[in-house]
Amino acid sequence: METMARQRRLSLLASPYIQLFPASTKPCALLDRFEQEHNQGKVRKQLSNKQGMHVARLLGAFIPFLEAYYGDWEKDYYILTLKAIRGIEFTAKDIQALIPIMAEYNSEPGFDHAAGYFLSALANSAREKSILLDIRVLETKLVSLGRFCTKELTITGNAGDSFGFGMRRGKLTLNGNCGEYTGLFMNNGELVVNGDSGDVTGYGMKKGILTVNGNCFGRVGGEAQFMGDDLVIRINGNIRSIYSVTSGNIFQYDRQIVKDGNEIAKIENK
Repeated sequence: METMARQRRLSLLASPYIQLFPASTKPCALLDRFEQEHNQGKVRKQLSNKQGMHVARLLGAFIPFLEAYYGDWEKDYYILTLKAIRGIEFTAKDIQALIPIMAEYNSEPGFDHAAGYFLSALANSAREKSILLDIRVLETKLVSLGRFCTKELTITGNAGDSFGFGMRRGKLTLNGNCGEYTGLFMNNGELVVNGDSGDVTGYGMKKGILTVNGNCFGRVGGEAQFMGDDLVIRINGNIRSIYSVTSGNIFQYDRQIVKDGNEIAKIENK
């Protein structure tokens, strides 16, 4: 009965999400709440009719994604998000309009990861090449925000761990602080943090430029996957230590301390 009720609610949203997010054993409270608010036109009342329709459809994709998110690393939730938003027309302004509405679900389990994946997929799928997003309304620091970035994406607000995870190209800028594993497995592009970063900044980077215009509260680098002579990390602040660097170049305050994987100067904190 629970499965049938869940499928009925999802079908009411005229969405393809049933196949993407199978019925779970969790309560359908989120879907119940969304259905009620959707029927009352809560989302559309806050926006113009056209934008309200777009944002309502995006929220209708996010709710089952949030409910189905279990933090299972074996599942590619980013790909599931891309499938969930397929066929939905939206712009960068629609994404920004969605953020304060998503904030109402801040306290839900897994919101930090699910919202990070979801907003990253939306930004990469938007028609615009340059996108500005303000996430300061969110109480939760989103994880993996900027995942697989391919655009010129500027985000204002603080982010959580793994900011810029797997970035592919373009320029990703954060006007705020972020957590651990900044630039995790970055493939290319330019990542700029106008604030502080956490431990193991630049872990697993392969290529690209990572700049932190603040302090790195931990180690820089990380393990053998940190490779590529055209890889540069710039920390314009204090650093605790260099961690397992095999190649690449690291600068502190415009002074090179690692060249081609070899430490050539000591860290000098101010």
